[in-house]
Amino acid sequence: MTTTVPASTRANWKRRLLLAWIVASLVWLGGWLVYIALSCGAEAPDEPELCYTNLFSDAMSSRFTIGDYASIALSGAAIPLAVLLIGAAVWWAVNRSRT
Repeated sequence: MTTTVPASTRANWKRRLLLAWIVASLVWLGGWLVYIALSCGAEAPDEPELCYTNLFSDAMSSRFTIGDYASIALSGAAIPLAVLLIGAAVWWAVNRSRT
């Protein structure tokens, strides 16, 4: 005996999963920003204004460029975006196998 799930229940699951992803992403990005802010003083205690301006190199500077901000934003947003893409792929694969 098979049971069918109403479409409204499936829509609720989609909304709940999306909401959970949004909340988890905001928590992740908040933690990422705290990590970046705290790493400045921890890496150069004698000169707390020095920070790693590019997360992919060991150079430290007190001046950030647009590329540095983009690098930090990209590396901080990569994990939530990857989780969203993997989740969408799994959701698609599971729903595709049902039909």
